[in-house]
Amino acid sequence: ADIVINTKTQNLRDIIFQETSGNGVGRIIEATGSAELASTSFSLLRKGGKICLVGLIKGPIHIENPLVNFIFKSITLKTVHGRRIFRDWEESEKLLHKRLVNTVPIITHDFPMSQFEKAYEVLLNGDGCKVLLTPGK
Repeated sequence: ADIVINTKTQNLRDIIFQETSGNGVGRIIEATGSAELASTSFSLLRKGGKICLVGLIKGPIHIENPLVNFIFKSITLKTVHGRRIFRDWEESEKLLHKRLVNTVPIITHDFPMSQFEKAYEVLLNGDGCKVLLTPGK
């Protein structure tokens, strides 16, 4: 990703269409489990786009204007279930260790372990994206 969008202060749809010259994005991985975000995601994809639902969505998904936002776009929908968690973590760790993934845009806070309550407060209030707890800091 080249940009980070804070949906509390920025309009997701406007920024996506501005950044893609009105075409929409080619790929979306929905990992939050938000039924609302999953529902909105279909309208943000370009023609031929792909969406992968990873988050555990517990509510109904509603596709607004399904002909335009799903059928005519020829969208590919995939879901993930039963992943190999240890293999996934090992592969993710390798990518991070080799610095092939830039985590700087998403890590908003780094607290010492002694401030875990403040870290959780920041996270639960929505004031942070990814909040780290660093032992020995």
